Amino acid sequence: MSRTWLIAAVPVVALAVFVFGPALSAGPQNAPSDSPGVFANKVLSISSKTQGEFGAVLEKVQMKQLGGKSFLVGIAVDTGEASDWTKGRITWYPIDDAGQIIEFDNIEQMMRAHRGAAP
Repeated sequence: MSRTWLIAAVPVVALAVFVFGPALSAGPQNAPSDSPGVFANKVLSISSKTQGEFGAVLEKVQMKQLGGKSFLVGIAVDTGEASDWTKGRITWYPIDDAGQIIEFDNIEQMMRAHRGAAP
């Protein structure tokens, strides 16, 4: 009797793996995607939690995945600092190193805040 049950169960299990297997291995449905998302029309000032004063100021920001890690990807803003060689370049900033993210509506608002002026 148990051998008959085993012979009947094998095709059922194989069919279940065939039907449901791809859906189970697709990964989480709420993972960040390569899309503009909530930061698309914002300017972000990002500070590093591991490198003190280091960070980035980005506009046109998107969330992207690379090598299983999440990044904020955008164009580096010209902050007026002479040593800022990243301005105008596409910059990938690892989310797991972001200690603080400050959101601005535009570059002018961010520049006033960086200079210490009222928003």
